[in-house]
Amino acid sequence: MHSGIRFRVVICGAGIGGLTAAVALSAYPDIDVEVYEGASELAEVGAGIGIFPRPWEIIQRLGLEKDLLQCSEVKPQEGPVTSFRYRKSDQNPGLEFYTLMTNGNLMLFHRADFQRALLRRLPKSCQTHCSKRLRSYTQRLPGSIELLFEDGSTTTCDVLIGADGLKSAVRRSFMNEKVTRARSEGRHAEVADFNASVDPVWCGTNAYRALIPAERLKSHAPDHPIFSRPTQYLGKNGYIIAYPISHGKMINFVAFTARPELEGAPFDGPWVFSTDCAEFAGLFSHWEPEAQDLIAASGSYLSSHCFIDRSTSERGRSPWVGGPYRKAPQLVYLGLRSPNRRRGGHTLWRRIKDQAQNIQDAYVLATLLGHPSTTRETLHRALHIFDVVRRPKALEVAEKSRRNGQLFMLQDQSFEALSKKAIQDTLSALSEEFTKTWEWAWTTSIDEDLQEALRLLQLVVHPVTASPSNTYTAAHFTSTHQMGKRRGGLSGLSQFVLDAFKQNPAAAPDDEKLSLKVEDFEGRRAKRQKVAPTEQDGEEGRVGQWVEKYDATGLVPYYTHASQVPEHLKKYFSQRNRYFSLYSTHPGCLLDEEGWFSVTPERVADQIAERCRCDTILDAFCGVGGNAIAFAKTCQRVIALDTSPTRLALARHNAQIYGVADRIEFILSDYLSFARAYLALPPTQSARRIDVVFLSPPWGGPSYLSGTPPSPTNIPNASVEQETHVEGHPLFSLASIQPIHGAELFTLTRQITPNVAYFLPRNTRLDEISDLLESEVGLYGGGGSKAGNNEPEHVEVEEEWMGSKLKALTCYFGGLVAGQEALF
Repeated sequence: MHSGIRFRVVICGAGIGGLTAAVALSAYPDIDVEVYEGASELAEVGAGIGIFPRPWEIIQRLGLEKDLLQCSEVKPQEGPVTSFRYRKSDQNPGLEFYTLMTNGNLMLFHRADFQRALLRRLPKSCQTHCSKRLRSYTQRLPGSIELLFEDGSTTTCDVLIGADGLKSAVRRSFMNEKVTRARSEGRHAEVADFNASVDPVWCGTNAYRALIPAERLKSHAPDHPIFSRPTQYLGKNGYIIAYPISHGKMINFVAFTARPELEGAPFDGPWVFSTDCAEFAGLFSHWEPEAQDLIAASGSYLSSHCFIDRSTSERGRSPWVGGPYRKAPQLVYLGLRSPNRRRGGHTLWRRIKDQAQNIQDAYVLATLLGHPSTTRETLHRALHIFDVVRRPKALEVAEKSRRNGQLFMLQDQSFEALSKKAIQDTLSALSEEFTKTWEWAWTTSIDEDLQEALRLLQLVVHPVTASPSNTYTAAHFTSTHQMGKRRGGLSGLSQFVLDAFKQNPAAAPDDEKLSLKVEDFEGRRAKRQKVAPTEQDGEEGRVGQWVEKYDATGLVPYYTHASQVPEHLKKYFSQRNRYFSLYSTHPGCLLDEEGWFSVTPERVADQIAERCRCDTILDAFCGVGGNAIAFAKTCQRVIALDTSPTRLALARHNAQIYGVADRIEFILSDYLSFARAYLALPPTQSARRIDVVFLSPPWGGPSYLSGTPPSPTNIPNASVEQETHVEGHPLFSLASIQPIHGAELFTLTRQITPNVAYFLPRNTRLDEISDLLESEVGLYGGGGSKAGNNEPEHVEVEEEWMGSKLKALTCYFGGLVAGQEALF
């Protein structure tokens, strides 16, 4: 790598998304960028592309506006502007029923013009290579990604961006890598899921595209409205979209036909091929003349079958970013992907190729990669934030796109036997719904994503790493006074990280605000010992040094009165001071919607923390910080994990109000990945032990009280006489725990430490809790767990009461149980 270059990026695919990424990254001269395209030349091909105000902001920032405006007669406008008109066209005469109004207009271009403008913006330093179709890549740690092309040539990079379309070799290699990893780790259910997601599936929809010369259409329909008004023609299981491009010289035309019953069916034919209107004209034979004129004006079409990229998996997996918790290398896949939601019985599917999503992906990604704090060593952080910020938005757009496709094909409506007024009312409701699901494109700004991404980049949340030089990348390390019944001084984990950085100072974070330099650690250690909280500190008004950087005010609503609170949260708001006694202490404790119904009441959290006194405790699902704050009062070091950057930011904010933020290491990670990475460490490193793990996994929301009694075949030693209700609520099964079965979660955790506190619903089956120990084999002795002297290990179940109400159960295992201290 050349001197002064931070890292090397390879982009596979020179379409709109790939070229936009290259142009955006070219603004950072210390990032080496190359583009590899499978085609023999960068041909300017394709039909039309429409850009709403949200992605148009990016076009302006990339300096593309002037070039593009020379290719279109449409000029940018602000304020309310008419866009598409809508007609119900599967009848004669047709019925015009709606005109879409947008805030800012839709910019229409020929895709070839758009691609040409991007190519002109590429600097000479960004090399492009044609006839380089990727065969596969190999990702090894440590080291770079090695790419193998179909012609046998290879190259390497630190970041691989996949923008190579639906038949993506990048995606295929990525999913095959996940299959191999899951198989090697014995995660057989995930192997089957990943295998099913390697290839896209047909959604039962075909698209027929054409560019119609305007002169040809004028020859037999000289006054056709399409010359001046973009239009969508809707009908049962089909619709047409058409609009003028290239200064009105061409009409972009796409006709969709759908057979919903074939969604997910195998498809072995060619995905794209040339055809004529005879293949689909029959479906539109009874449509109004205005639509028929468009079909007749084009002699040939490019037919494409609409597929779904199913590589976005279930909750907790990331197809966008490869190995997000590793130091290097990294992989990103651009574009709008739709998940295979197998448990929901349906798949999400795209109607049209949304280049606007690719543009937004590329710009946000380039902003994160170009940030001064992103280096080869911190790529994992930037790419994980990209995934966190963009994937939920893209999935939301996919769901809305799918829904609009159903609406445009009138799949929910039957107009037979309806009166004219009923038809108009139905169409009015339909237009209101599809406008609402589409309005994000002209009512929101890309700045929202950028601000969130850059804010997360500043947070001190570091994913778990598998670097041989240090186990965890910690924000800073503190020493505390003797807090409990264990040894004093530095906790084992913090001391280990300090030792690792002393051995390899280059591994320490660079940001002064985010890290503690090794050379002045001892001085700060003494200072922090002096200000550690004591019994005289008191609870009320206990606010530590406030760091503005971690003030999360504005990230979520802060409610001060019941009138501000959504109806479904009011009963939780009324208990706000039970959740956080300092709720109203300036600037106020913050909770997101999930936090309101999942946070542990403060008095309960304090009781659990007293039982869990130790050096290092891991809060595996920290949420908005209720338990982590309590643990920081009784333990020397708290490791707080969560998969949501928002909740981690709220937890840190709340911990600052309680003055304990400096004793909590906030880590953006899912617990399963963290635990597996920890257990995979060499013995000399993993010996730096975690003393206690606190498990408070998702119960499934407030509906957990409805119970999910498993069948007797799923419960060891189940009998029909067993209790089935608690306080009128059906019993809760550990099978309902998320993200995996509660028994599996416990077994994984006990490989880290025998000392586990398990926070569960009050209606949990006690027989299943007892069976957790009976089913344990080989961890601390065969045939179940032992507590020493060959005595069977016990579990202590503590009921957590608030006044006269039972709130939850806390189950203590290992050395947390009286008489079993030997297991600690």
